[in-house]
Amino acid sequence: MNRRTFLEGLLTAPILLTPFVFDGCSKKEPPVKPINTTSKPNSPTLEIILSIEGKANSTDYRIEDDDVINIGFRLKNAVKSAGKQLTLKYFMVNERLKQAVYNHDWKQIMRNNDLILIGERSDFSVERNGTADLEGFFQFDNQLESAYEKDTAFINPGFGKNYRNNGFLYLVQVFDDKGKYVTGKIWGNGSNDILKFQTTIEQIAAQERVVQARPKQTKIELKQPQLQEPAIARDNTDNQATKKKVFIYEQQLNRQEEAFSFAVVDFYQPHLYEIERNRNNNVRIKDKASKSYEERLHREAKRNDFKITPMLSVFDKDLINYVLDNKDYYANAIAALVKKHEWNGIVIDFETIRLGAERSKSLTQFMATLRQYLPSGNYTLSMATSPRFKENNGRDSASNGYKHHGFYDFRELGQIVDYLQVMAYDFHNKSKYDGKPILPEDKIKPIVDYAFNTIQHDKVVFLMPMYGYVWDGNGRGISGMKASSVQQYIDTAKNNNGTITYKNGELYIRTNDPQFDRIVSTQDEKVFKRRHDLLDQLGVSNFGYWRGSHASRAMFQEIARWKKE
Repeated sequence: MNRRTFLEGLLTAPILLTPFVFDGCSKKEPPVKPINTTSKPNSPTLEIILSIEGKANSTDYRIEDDDVINIGFRLKNAVKSAGKQLTLKYFMVNERLKQAVYNHDWKQIMRNNDLILIGERSDFSVERNGTADLEGFFQFDNQLESAYEKDTAFINPGFGKNYRNNGFLYLVQVFDDKGKYVTGKIWGNGSNDILKFQTTIEQIAAQERVVQARPKQTKIELKQPQLQEPAIARDNTDNQATKKKVFIYEQQLNRQEEAFSFAVVDFYQPHLYEIERNRNNNVRIKDKASKSYEERLHREAKRNDFKITPMLSVFDKDLINYVLDNKDYYANAIAALVKKHEWNGIVIDFETIRLGAERSKSLTQFMATLRQYLPSGNYTLSMATSPRFKENNGRDSASNGYKHHGFYDFRELGQIVDYLQVMAYDFHNKSKYDGKPILPEDKIKPIVDYAFNTIQHDKVVFLMPMYGYVWDGNGRGISGMKASSVQQYIDTAKNNNGTITYKNGELYIRTNDPQFDRIVSTQDEKVFKRRHDLLDQLGVSNFGYWRGSHASRAMFQEIARWKKE
């Protein structure tokens, strides 16, 4: 097995990670009274199988950055839930509170929000005999500025906490389709490590009750690595002869890998803004960046001679409709943000599979309005779009199974924006492996052909993925992964006579691990070189990448090579 990070949790499609915080307990409330949790015969039980990828010693639980923890769940005696989809919720508690766990003192644990939610998933399918099996993983990201990242497997449970140590206990709970508690467990090496709650952790927090259980615990330690040097030196040689430009999208801010991006990028596009509804149901533009980060970006842009065009996203259909129906207000608000923070422009990223050609005219009108507030020549205006292409039957993808492609009218948008940034990825099936990689090589030419037939060529940006995806041995989707983590899977495959090859333009790995078999489709520097060469032949001069934090140093070096040639 290969070396992995912290808890790359059970995140498989579809996964909904919803953050919540427990309020402190009032001293005036009545004292806590213990709950009798004596096991009933034939009651549901949960087993947790856990290993760190690449660790030769199965009892070595030191976790380094990018390490992955493989996790398997096995539910037994859940006959009453047969045929249902159960929900798993998982948490972490710092080692300093292990005595509170031993003493069932959840009041102390939750007083300072020390019960850390890592995520949840609702696809724990129970068979007729009352059993259920599920696999997943977490990946430790020591630069993540939250306990977990939504819709991914990345976690950093110690973020924002001033813990003296980095040891954590891992807790799991199971709920039925009506939200009723089924069973739970605290992972550990002991034989009595099952924590059986009579009620949910949320209810315990609200009611200040205590769970009776004394499992033996095993701590997991996180090791922080030293920062690495930038991948390459910045080359500011005038490249007007080739007119090659690099665009890099980044969702995770203020990371060490940004130094790699700064060395090659022409347009840096951090995900700074998102339109969302707050708790009062008011629509607002959320700013994700701190003042110090913005100041740092401006310094780096000046030092490395690149432009900053942040990304503003909306992912909800109703919110997108709301913004489009109030185009003057939001176009003005977005432009005001760009001017206030002295950005070079903005990238608009309206993504949903629920809108198609019926709203494309409204989208075009919104972008035209925004262009008025951000005049051409003064600001760079870009639009992130789904790819459009002709299928083998000659039909446009928008009318052949990809309805949402029709949301973006390339010809009309191309008249307005400086760049149309085509997101050529996510062709893979996240739920069930079907042989398709994230960006199939046989889709590259059709995507470029469609764009070139509708837009001025130098306005086309071909966006490619810097990440990979992982399925279990049965083809069931688990989660996205960093391409920089690929060596761990390669090592596992080599140790187990697995498969390492290239399929339809991406690196394919089948680990063949007897306990945690994995199927991986991902990127590396060889994949990038092949794509760069192919896109060069097709006449593409603007390359984009999503996400910079997931790429390896060698991939950045390949980008630099392409740009210099």
